[in-house]
Formats: sequence, structure tokens, C-alpha cells
Amino acid sequence: MMADKKKENKLLKNEKMINYKYNKERLKRELAKSPYNFFDLLHLARLEIEHENYEAAEAPLNKIIGLYPEYFEAYKDRSDVYKALGEQEKMEADLREVEEIKRIRTKNLEKLWEKTKKHKD
Repeated sequence: MMADKKKENKLLKNEKMINYKYNKERLKRELAKSPYNFFDLLHLARLEIEHENYEAAEAPLNKIIGLYPEYFEAYKDRSDVYKALGEQEKMEADLREVEEIKRIRTKNLEKLWEKTKKHKD
């Protein structure tokens, strides 16, 4: 019984690794054709994080942040990467950036709300 469970776990691990390798290669092919594809970059970064390949996750996250600096989720994901790598200062800097982006968005939404209220009156 125990041997069956171990065999089943090994098969699941192998299947997960095959899927990981397949998806990684597929994403790399897509990014070779379209290197600025936001969704493929994000999927690749999160795939690497899921498989604890934190160093590999950093490059696509950096690219996303370079292309879309207002996308705070990339900073959040990268802060998780830095935490896993033990890079406390970088992690804290990214978390501050997340808070700053959220603060700016809230402020902009409040301004928009005020404009909307003025037009209703």
C-alpha cells in the first residue's frame, strides 16, 4: 500500500515536471516571436515562482515592470521572489512601490469621483 502511494507521488511529480518544461518552452517560443507580450511574461514569471525557480522569475518580472511600471502586481510578485532569495532591502523597496502605486490610483479615483459628482449636480 505504501509503495503504491510512493509510486503515485513519483508519477505525479514527473507529470508536473513534464508540464512545467512544456509550458516553459512554449512560453519561451512565444516570447521569441513577441518579446513584449505582457501575458506570456507574467505567465512565465508565475510558472517559475510556482516551481521555486526564483532567479528565473526575476527577468520576466523586471521586463513587465519596465514596460508597465504602474502594474503593481508585478512588484508584488517580485517582492515575493526577493523574499525567497533573502534580499530583504529589494523586497521592501518593491512593497513600498506597491503602496505608492495604490496610493496614486486611489487619489486618481477620488479625483474622478469628484468630477463625476460635479457633472451630476
